[in-house]
Amino acid sequence: MKIILENWRRLALLFLILLLLFLIGNWSQKKAETSWNVNAGEADNSPLSDTEENDKVEGEKASEGLTLQSGVGEEEMAVVDIKGAVHNPGVFTVPSDSRLHEVIEKAGGFTAEADTVQVNLALKVWDQMLMYVPKKGESADIISSTAAPGTSDVKKININSASQSELTELTGIGEKKAQAIIEFREKNGAFKTIEDLLLVPGIGEGILSNIREDISL
Repeated sequence: MKIILENWRRLALLFLILLLLFLIGNWSQKKAETSWNVNAGEADNSPLSDTEENDKVEGEKASEGLTLQSGVGEEEMAVVDIKGAVHNPGVFTVPSDSRLHEVIEKAGGFTAEADTVQVNLALKVWDQMLMYVPKKGESADIISSTAAPGTSDVKKININSASQSELTELTGIGEKKAQAIIEFREKNGAFKTIEDLLLVPGIGEGILSNIREDISL
């Protein structure tokens, strides 16, 4: 009798344990389903789905790419007026880092009458630059209505065409030296370089260094 009673107790305890495990498992499953439904609802109610969010990100990246590309290739330009002994005088727009020979090419190149010795083809151009290409026998410098950056608007004295009174405006050049300059160029032709002034009697390195920035060819 005691053995039978003990077996019933064990069966009852085992039944209670199994019932408890079943209840706990059922409760856990319901909690998990409730949590999943809540998360799913939040995802559905969000402003953008995963696909829409990805599309938005890709669109923003594409927009940024277009913005960056729009800035690429922008180049500062200079408007240059060229006159004189070129085939097609006129106004030309070129990149601001261009040299004079590039503008002359745009103007059709030199004519047969052009005095190319007086033209510095390596000169860097600037915006609103006015250039005159002289013909042979003319004494003309490149003229600029707006001075190049970093330079002054003070007109330089052309030693190939200046009068005696104009030459005397230079530091250290009196009437005798001015006359000597005129006689030298009449006898030997136009000065080809600034340094040719040293060939004129009475003009040395000291005087030349004082007037170098105030003269032109």
